[in-house]
Amino acid sequence: METTDRLKESYHTNGFIFLKKVLDINAIESARLALRPAVTEARRQAGWNAQRLSPLQKYPYIVHPNVIPSLYKLCPKLQRAVEVLFKDCIAPCPDMANDLHHTSLLIEPKTMKWSTGLHRDYRDFSDLDNQESFQRWQRACCENAMFNQINISLYDDDCLWIIPGSHRRKDNLMERVIVFSRFLLDYRLGMSKRIPLLSTHHGWFKLALKAIGAKQIMMCAGDALIFRNHILHAGIYYPGRIRMTIHDAVYSKKWQDFAVSI
Repeated sequence: METTDRLKESYHTNGFIFLKKVLDINAIESARLALRPAVTEARRQAGWNAQRLSPLQKYPYIVHPNVIPSLYKLCPKLQRAVEVLFKDCIAPCPDMANDLHHTSLLIEPKTMKWSTGLHRDYRDFSDLDNQESFQRWQRACCENAMFNQINISLYDDDCLWIIPGSHRRKDNLMERVIVFSRFLLDYRLGMSKRIPLLSTHHGWFKLALKAIGAKQIMMCAGDALIFRNHILHAGIYYPGRIRMTIHDAVYSKKWQDFAVSI
């Protein structure tokens, strides 16, 4: 792992850090087995094109409450990184094995392509015309104790795209155009209802992301990513590529109060 100063500087500058092999193969296989019923439940609830079950803690009869805490206990490398990044801004220092969890399991759609579009969490999935809500979101983004998420991949996962450093600035013109395109496209079907030119949405979208400097995050099974989720990012999901990725937040009281209140 990088030195403390380099790790903190990388997270501050880029908005994410990538950690290789935080889980060994035995832990990966055990987690896959324990979380497989959650995949079935997600598709039972939302159909074959479901992409997540959230939060896992809501379904103790499907995923045992000890599964996620036990998994974090097998990730000392991840815990060390969390301590380095957040001990100065979150008190007490986050303990991923024991803190409050609101964990999602991200899975692949079974039948159709799907994309989130380019977005910033809690901004673009809310009412953009509500100035009070938007200004509250802006103020929250200045807090280092908030908007910190973790992905841990149990299979290889290349779905996530991130624009490095965009958590520290406003959208530029091209980014605003691509963000706004989310509202013109039917992402669940991977095609446009209004703009025939964009009917092969995923191919166009990848080219657009590359053109504005987005980085595709290439995770192998057992890797982890810590990132600011108000950074500009997008997910592009394909059926036929098995995906089981744990998606969680770094807990802080400020973050919990904000998330509960929106």
